[in-house]
Order: sequence, then structure tokens, then C-alpha cells
Amino acid sequence: MKSFIKLDCRFCYLIDHPEERRTRTCGENVLYLAIEDLYPVAPGHTLVIPKTHSTDFTGCDTGT
Repeated sequence: MKSFIKLDCRFCYLIDHPEERRTRTCGENVLYLAIEDLYPVAPGHTLVIPKTHSTDFTGCDTGT
């Protein structure tokens, strides 16, 4: 997994450091991490983050 982590990316940092997100994690699998947003735009707002670095959403793997 570490080969897909970009060191200066805040989301990659959260994926690589589970202790930083332990109270905010809603769900997780091999491909994605779901965490509560620190600054939600609505109650229950959740961020779903791919576990491989991508410059935009269209570059994410569908897992199929």
C-alpha cells in the first residue's frame, strides 16, 4: 500500500496514519476509507477517500 501513498497529500497521510483518524473513521475496506469531516457542510457529512493516490476522482479504480 505504501507505494501508492503521496507524502505531501493530506488524505494519503490519514490513510498511512490510522491513529490520526481513529475517532473519525466510519468505515473502511481494502479500497476506500470513510471518515467524518472535520468541517461538515451538513450533519453527518462523510468523506470517502480512495486508498491509492489520484489527482482527481475520475482516476479512481472502481474495484471491479
